[in-house]
Amino acid sequence: MASSPQSVLFIPNISMRFLKRKLYWVLGLCACTLALLWGHFSPVSAAYSSSPASPTSLTLQPLIAWGTQVFGGDGRHGRNGANGQSGTSGQETQIRLTGSPMTVDVAGSSGISGQDGLLGENAYGCDHSSQPTHDLKGADGGRGGRGGDGGRGGDGGKAWIYYTQPAQLNALTLNNSGGQGGQAGLGAPGGYGCRCIDTSWQVNYCEWQRYRKQRNVADAAWIKDKTKTYPCTGSQRTDHKHHHPTLDKGNSQWAYRWEYGGVYKTEHFHCTGGTAGKDGQDGQLGKEGRYGQVVMVQRQDIPQEKVQYYAPLEQLMGQQVDLVKNIWTEKSGLRSQLHPNSKVPDTYTYLDSTARLNYRIDWNAPKSPTELEVNDTKIGANIQVQKNQGQLDFDLPGTLEYQLKQQDQLTVMTITGGFSPNRVQSFRIDESASQQQVGQLVLVDDGDVRSLLQNTKLKVTCLSKQSASGLKADDYQVRHSIELRVPPIGRSSDGVRVDNNVYTLNVQPFFSAWLKPSYEVQYQVDIEQTTKSNAVYTQTQTANLLVPAS
Repeated sequence: MASSPQSVLFIPNISMRFLKRKLYWVLGLCACTLALLWGHFSPVSAAYSSSPASPTSLTLQPLIAWGTQVFGGDGRHGRNGANGQSGTSGQETQIRLTGSPMTVDVAGSSGISGQDGLLGENAYGCDHSSQPTHDLKGADGGRGGRGGDGGRGGDGGKAWIYYTQPAQLNALTLNNSGGQGGQAGLGAPGGYGCRCIDTSWQVNYCEWQRYRKQRNVADAAWIKDKTKTYPCTGSQRTDHKHHHPTLDKGNSQWAYRWEYGGVYKTEHFHCTGGTAGKDGQDGQLGKEGRYGQVVMVQRQDIPQEKVQYYAPLEQLMGQQVDLVKNIWTEKSGLRSQLHPNSKVPDTYTYLDSTARLNYRIDWNAPKSPTELEVNDTKIGANIQVQKNQGQLDFDLPGTLEYQLKQQDQLTVMTITGGFSPNRVQSFRIDESASQQQVGQLVLVDDGDVRSLLQNTKLKVTCLSKQSASGLKADDYQVRHSIELRVPPIGRSSDGVRVDNNVYTLNVQPFFSAWLKPSYEVQYQVDIEQTTKSNAVYTQTQTANLLVPAS
């Protein structure tokens, strides 16, 4: 910002908002200059007073003032402009083409412009002594307010286009573009700081010596008593008249007088004008709204979907279920298909086909659903899309065994056996039985499904607080792991004995280094049960055991 009115250059501009901003600058500069001129010629601003007794004058103090004094008060910052509101989005619409020309406008509306920031205030109270005995620094102007951001443009409306012939599309002029973003508000100029009357000056300091002599003593000599330094002009006549120390009245014993010693030294001082407040930043232009989505349907309507169906097994058996799913694809080239004056995105969503799949659940197991305790189990299917083709995805417990067969357009699932899913993940560790013998771990399968499974895998991990050498830790540390397999029938892995639903594991040969007297041991058993339908069920059981002292 310019430091004097003469240095401000005004350049014509066709923008009315720019001219408005410049006018504020000129008005602020004029007000600041008038205040300074008034202070310069006011008697209150004189550095030396010709009438020391006048109560309205400023006198120079007898002490030298050091440092810098700030004059005036900082201007307040301008308020920021409010942000503009966003535009409204276009309405969703359905368009049915007949081949006749048609124009549809569902564009988003424009965002509202942001408001301009307010001017920063000029510094106030800028009057000051013209040449004081200290440096001066003017107060700063307030920062201009920031312009508000423009509002975002509204999005274009979603358009559903129904047609029977591709040639009908060219007759449609559609506008579902996003609205323009709102204009940014202008930042306001900052206020002016306090200006200096003089940017530099010098002050002379004269020395005065006080002398005294005794009263009532003949031919008494004047004795130098003290020295004082006062700001002065260097002119003895002027300083004797205006810049001298106060003469002591003396007393009955002593008489006093002052003698002028001339200029003792000269000090140089400076004044720095206050900094102009920074101009507020302009706001941001509002973002443009997005195009609305366009959906193309080459038919009169969209089939009602039924993508899944589930029911209790006993209710679903023998019942044909019909599922329907529409298959959509994303395509490009919309602008080349509609009328050239359209304002639309180039990509669109197209109804490619409709998958119609049917299924039925049949029962052909040796036992009834009630006997297998699966009559209330919910099963069913849903349609999944793979490479734009619909496929049935059945959802039923992994404990059921089944076969799939295609009969024309009907998929038949025949359940051939199985058991209730409540019977898997039913292992527990019998800690009492395991404690009877060191190195023995006893598991009980409350579901008793060994013979109904494809395989059972047991991973046993030994953890202990004591290491093999006897060092003890605060927590259990993993030491060693083994895996054991139990087939549906026949011999199991070494170290496993199965009696009905009781599994006795001899882990002594594998963990003997940590099964020493008084050792604290933890067993972690990870159980994996694989059904004949290749479903895998897992669970984990843990037990903390103390090896007997002897």
